[in-house]
This record gives sequence, structure tokens and C-alpha cells, in this order.
Amino acid sequence: MAEVVLDRVRKVYPGNVEAVRDVSLRIGDGEFVVLVGASGCGKSTTLRMVAGLEDITAGAISIDGRVVNDVHPKDRDIAMVFQNYALYPHMSVYKNMAFALQLRKIPKTEIDRRVREAAEILGITPFLDRKPKALSGGQRQRVAVGRCIVREPKAFLFDEPLSNLDAKLRVTTRAELKALHMRLKTTTIYVTHDQEEAMTLGDRVVIMANGVIQQAASPFDVYQRPANRFVGSFIGTPPMNLLEGTIELVSGSPYFVEKAQSEKPGQRLRVDKAHAEALAAYDGREVTLGLRPQSFQQAAFGEALSQAISDDAALRLFVRVVEPLGEDMDVTSHTDHHNLILRIGAHQHLSVQETTTVRVDMTRAHYFEPGEFGVNIVHRAGVAEAEHTRIEAQPTA
Repeated sequence: MAEVVLDRVRKVYPGNVEAVRDVSLRIGDGEFVVLVGASGCGKSTTLRMVAGLEDITAGAISIDGRVVNDVHPKDRDIAMVFQNYALYPHMSVYKNMAFALQLRKIPKTEIDRRVREAAEILGITPFLDRKPKALSGGQRQRVAVGRCIVREPKAFLFDEPLSNLDAKLRVTTRAELKALHMRLKTTTIYVTHDQEEAMTLGDRVVIMANGVIQQAASPFDVYQRPANRFVGSFIGTPPMNLLEGTIELVSGSPYFVEKAQSEKPGQRLRVDKAHAEALAAYDGREVTLGLRPQSFQQAAFGEALSQAISDDAALRLFVRVVEPLGEDMDVTSHTDHHNLILRIGAHQHLSVQETTTVRVDMTRAHYFEPGEFGVNIVHRAGVAEAEHTRIEAQPTA
């Protein structure tokens, strides 16, 4: 196991295409860190630079206290699992797992011990004599992981290893990888575009966009306290609803007033008391209100509806589509000016093509400054930093 440190790492391709910009990140000994983002965000390039498969334009990468910028991939003592398994088709599972150890001239008895121990951990002992073509996709992926385990590396690198599996098998294999890490405690860097995968696997999730780390924090923090609008909208299923508007003080209390896109006035919501102090300073300024789909509840007629309206914690919506999901349902709707997706209990009754009023849990609201990467106004002080500050790399051993 080892600590992996990226210190102001940058990658520029020919034509001045900057894939990774000034990335600094410290991955602790035994930590499972997931790099996640849309295609082209720089996550795979970052991983490949750690592996030594891409040259570094600027900055430094150290593994276990040794700067490895100019160290050949095979000498970095890391093991990588690729998206396409990369197994030798003419070799048995046993030989695939043993091959790298044979090249290192490791004694046969030690090779056999490592291979059989890894096979037992991964549940592939019955398949050791089979060729890869006789295995399912999930079994092949476990063989690829086993080939890494037998090397006993300082760090595991995973490059979207589950993307070729079907949805059900991805969930099962994901759980196996989580259990494997808990058992081996090997430093792991995992790349994926699937935010659900990132949230369930990582001790820490690193969200990237445009070659920059937007936030590096625990799964709980990136969901509950997103650093900016991009993170808030990227993490979470269905995605966060974003409403443009302004903050207005009414009798000293801040309100969010929806920006009108037509002659009809925008609706308004009272800012929760816990957020009022931070938002009061934004009186008259534009902000983006972020409401997760789970923050809504149908306001029943009578006292409950009257209370929601009097508290200024209700929105009037037009229902367009209802999608049953068993215990829950997703509701596609809109105000006069914004589209919204709600995830509410299936026991609540909403009909398509009707106007209804829903209660909004404003304690769960997020407020962002304008722009795609506008910072989280309320949580900016408490958000785990994205580690853009310089990390002094260790001298070469």
C-alpha cells in the first residue's frame, strides 16, 4: 500500500489541447478514491498519467514517497484493470494470472500460492483451467482483477472496469469490488462516468470537469454540500432541478423569487432560517436555486395545503408525465417558467395534464451564484476543498 500524490499535474496534447489543468490531489494509504465526470473531463488522462501510460506536461506524481514522472510503468509497482479486460485468449485463467509473476522470475511455488489465494478471494477457483472465451463478462472481469491482486502492488488503478457489463451484473460486481477493497486495503484509484458507481464505491469522490477538480470529498458531502452548481447537478438521480431567480428581502426575511420568462410573474419561496443569514447578503442579486427531486411532497387539500402556502414553501406546477417506479414515481412537470422533475411516493395521487401544488422542503435547498460553476453560497465555507493548493512532492528516493 502507498500514498499517491498529484502535485499541480498538467497534460497538454498537440494543438495546445489542455486535457488536465493544474490537478493536485493526495490519495491516502489504503484509500479508495473515485474520479468521476462526463466524457472528456480529464479523469482517464489523469489515471493514465499515474500509470505512466501518458507523459506529464507539468507537475509531479509520487507513489509511496517517490516521484515517478520518469519511471517506466512496469517499475511503478502499480496494477491496472482496463475496460476491455485485456486477457490473453490462448492462455487459461491460471496462466493469465500467473504470467506477470513468471516474467519476474518469481518461484513457482510462490506463484501457485498467490494465484490460488486470489482465485479463492474472487470466487473463480473452478475456472482456473478455462480459457477466457469460456467465461462470462463478469468472470472475465474478476480474472482481470485477480491478475492485479497476485502482483501485490502498491496501488490498484481501475479504468471504467464495469462499463461492458449489463446493469444487474454491474451492481453485483460493484459490491464485490467494495468487499475486496475492505479486505485488501490497497490504495485504489477508480475512474468512471457513472455517478451512482462513484457514490457507492468511493471513500472519497473526485468530480472533474474541463480538466479541473471541482470537488474532492466524501460521497455524503458531495451530495449534501456540493461545492458548486456543476457538482450539484451532476451528482444525484434524477438530477437536481435548477431555477433561476433573485433574492429579495421582505420585512427582513430573504425570499427566492423565480425569474419570469413571460408576462406571468414568477413564484416565490421563503429561504429557510438556517440559510437566511448567508442569503440576506444577496438581496437584489441573481442566484440559482437547486432543489433535488426528493425535496417535494404533494400538499394535500385543507390544513396541510394552507400551511404550505402560508409558509411560502409551496410551488404550483403543471404535471406533464408520471413514471411509476414501484414505491416511488418520477413526475415531469413545470411552473410557468421552469421545468422540474419530482420523485415522490407512489401513494400520492397526481394526474397527467393537471395543475397541482406541492410542498417544498426548503431546509434541503441549495443556492448557487450565477454560471455553470457558480459556487454554493450557503455551504462554501464548509465544503471540502478541491485541493487546488500546491502539495509539495517528496524527493526522488
